[in-house]
Amino acid sequence: MDEVRLSQYFNSMGMDSRRAKQYSNAIENYTKAINFYPSEVYFYNRAQAQLFIMDNPRVNAFLALDDFMVYLLLSYRKYKRSSDITDVVTESRYFEITYNHCRMANKCFNIAWNRFSVDEKTLNLLMGDLIADNFDEGSKIEFPQAWNEAFDSFDAFFGHIKRLMTIENEFNNYFSSSRKDVRKVLDDTSAKTEMLEFIELMTDMYYNS
Repeated sequence: MDEVRLSQYFNSMGMDSRRAKQYSNAIENYTKAINFYPSEVYFYNRAQAQLFIMDNPRVNAFLALDDFMVYLLLSYRKYKRSSDITDVVTESRYFEITYNHCRMANKCFNIAWNRFSVDEKTLNLLMGDLIADNFDEGSKIEFPQAWNEAFDSFDAFFGHIKRLMTIENEFNNYFSSSRKDVRKVLDDTSAKTEMLEFIELMTDMYYNS
């Protein structure tokens, strides 16, 4: 069996585990899938499964955020190389999907860094709200207006990525405890350049839409 088919097999196993709410098993299977073939889909799937591991909201938000960043990069690469990149419908669809995924990643960013300086119980509530926003589980909560504004703006999140991609010490310090497959994708010049291109594109589309 070739590596792509093996990756598909383990991704399928991960999907089965996630449906059974065996989230740790799902993460293990998605990781195996990534090791055989680092598809953006597998990083996205692992990020989703990570959101449901509720023992430490900040740690889980950091791990999910790592996967979301790789997913955004690999999805951007696929979009950039698409023959339909100049098509208005393709561009609009890409922006719509990517905006929603950036919003998920931005919420992870705010939880991971505890940007609202709240206790762990509230962080768990925020994670539950993130899950409720995107899945048929979790509970919605009422946010202060300032929190809603932070979730709707990507400025701090994109600024964080820019620092990671342009300052070597920032990158090394941040990813020192990350999964190896995440660092492997992001730790090269082309990846860092493309992440900055992606942020520029999304910023232009966001403010000009």
